[in-house]
Amino acid sequence: MQDTNPTARPVDLSALLGQEEKQERTVEIHVLKNSNQTECKFWLGLYRPGSLMTEDIVGLKSVKDTLHQAATLGLQSNGSVLISTIEDDELRYIFLIPVNESDEVLPKAYWMSNLAKTLQGLQTKEIGCYIPRELDMDATQHELLEELMLNLIFSTSINHYYLLTGEYGANPILNVALNLKQDLQAQQNIKTTVFH
Repeated sequence: MQDTNPTARPVDLSALLGQEEKQERTVEIHVLKNSNQTECKFWLGLYRPGSLMTEDIVGLKSVKDTLHQAATLGLQSNGSVLISTIEDDELRYIFLIPVNESDEVLPKAYWMSNLAKTLQGLQTKEIGCYIPRELDMDATQHELLEELMLNLIFSTSINHYYLLTGEYGANPILNVALNLKQDLQAQQNIKTTVFH
């Protein structure tokens, strides 16, 4: 028997089963010499244990100065710190993570998840990261940056990432960006472009 109902339409079972095709997305990674090259409102930096209180760096003039002071003089803190500043009449956020943060103190997955939730709550569309020369970065910190970036790319809708080289130099940070691009090539729905 043939169905003669002219209003019958085929049903897309993949949508009903939760297997919708993911939308294609473009991720941009920019390698920058200084934070003035972008209007990015959310920055992520690393700090070492040191002498400064959080209040000492809140009033600094620029994002770069704040990140530099946290890296060179360090903070008296045991965990991650979120700072709000006003620069050029614009509200900016700086999220600082201790360099020696170990899984025993605060599991990496925990603070990475909290960072992703913070970014979603702030509805940020972009994030900048600072890798300071003063921290004598080695491969483990670069791996941490790469892991963090991959986590943010997969767990947030942020499509614009800025990697600030500071005085450290562009080559190591450019290598991180290119490694990220290579890691993301396997994802059919993510197109990655690196600018430097």
